[in-house]
Amino acid sequence: IAIEEGLVDPARSLQVGLRGSQYGAATNAFAADAGVRQIYQHEFEDLGPDGTVAEIRALAGDGPVYITIDVDGLDPTACPGTGDPEPGGLTVRELQRMLRGLRGLDVVGADVCEVAPALDPSGGTALVAANLAFEQLCLLAESVARRRRADGRDDEAVPHLARARPPRPSAGRVRRRLRARRRRPWRVRVPARGRATRGRGRAAGGPGGGALDDGRHDDRG
Repeated sequence: IAIEEGLVDPARSLQVGLRGSQYGAATNAFAADAGVRQIYQHEFEDLGPDGTVAEIRALAGDGPVYITIDVDGLDPTACPGTGDPEPGGLTVRELQRMLRGLRGLDVVGADVCEVAPALDPSGGTALVAANLAFEQLCLLAESVARRRRADGRDDEAVPHLARARPPRPSAGRVRRRLRARRRRPWRVRVPARGRATRGRGRAAGGPGGGALDDGRHDDRG
């Protein structure tokens, strides 16, 4: 739909890790006919992560880049919690290496999709997806920083972050709080037979009173 509506340039689009059984020969035909570069899993094994990154960078050029990760592309041994697990996919390490090879591109957005945590009670799929999302955020952060430097806004404070910071208490206020704590008597708990008393580290003496309740008092006799 995005290609039909002109939201995505198929000549600058690339799919990695296609494999597995299909409902028909025309399953991937639309994207291929539109000009999308498709790297099937058997071709990826020949290219490797570095060769695939080289193709991505050649297609992306200096234009904006959007990265979407469908966890179905990973092997189900790494991400079983997805709607359509397909054996023989990418490893997490291969995908991490490709993401890190995209540093320097103008990344404007990213997502991780097809994660179904309920289908993986171990939590492994959610962990992998969160890590991949973090890798994408690192790429986005670098891209934002480069654009700010290019626009001459590198030293500007980010308004919403500045508003979110709580005000720092003044030195006088801190000193008043510390003095108030020093004046505040300590509350000491004694064994159940005694009663709570106030004092600096001493409990009431006498029959039934005694030591602090530090777990070492003796209830015998």
